[in-house]
Amino acid sequence: MKWILFLLCGSLFSFFFCAEETKGQEVRTGVYPDGSIRYKGHFLDGKPVGEWFRYYPDGRIKAKMNHRGDTVEAILYSLKGDYSSSGKYVKQKKEGRWEYRNATCLLVREEYRQNLLDGTSVRYFSSGKEAEKKEWSAGKPEGEWCLYYDNGNLRMRASFKAGKLEGAIKSYRIEGEMSAEGAYKNDLKEGRWIFYDEQGKPFKERVYYSGIPEMLRRWNGKKVENSMHYLMTGKKYLIRLSLWMMYMRLTGDRFLK
Repeated sequence: MKWILFLLCGSLFSFFFCAEETKGQEVRTGVYPDGSIRYKGHFLDGKPVGEWFRYYPDGRIKAKMNHRGDTVEAILYSLKGDYSSSGKYVKQKKEGRWEYRNATCLLVREEYRQNLLDGTSVRYFSSGKEAEKKEWSAGKPEGEWCLYYDNGNLRMRASFKAGKLEGAIKSYRIEGEMSAEGAYKNDLKEGRWIFYDEQGKPFKERVYYSGIPEMLRRWNGKKVENSMHYLMTGKKYLIRLSLWMMYMRLTGDRFLK
């Protein structure tokens, strides 16, 4: 009898707790011009609360969001309905870990602080192995940056300081042999660079001054100016290159050929 009374009391407590939790809430629905549902969720005292849904015009789900005060946990979906990304917003800014996926695998994992990249970002091959690992601070690259081959071997290791390449850089062939080593200063090649053949033996050296090869510094001013112009404008499209082309841009001397 005591157990029955206990269960009844517990049920009544749950009932009144839930009733208080939902008291004052209202469901709101937004629509597209054609009348299809755009979003649907609860409001409490004029603010969104609990689970919310957003939809594409064709009715497929666009996002699931769980509102808890200033924090929103979100799962976003692509037009195809695939799970696309997930993470957390705090006061409408990305915060903490965010993950990006396609239909079958994890593509990117990033860390945010107040809507800026801050921490470690990792990009993955479809096999699940790491393709790139990069450190960030307040939205700028800071610290070690590594690229990998899909067999897991290191492809390149470099470092950033205040968003610019700084310090030693080494690149490797897919089998593991070193292919080049040098250094960057203020985002430009600096000092002696050594290039290795497939047997791991040095076959070429270049010396750079603020990104300009020593051999070009000996030419007339027009040539130096043109070479610097090429280097500086090249950065504008660097972010649009594939990992492979980025790797070649950083470790090769393509502009000399």
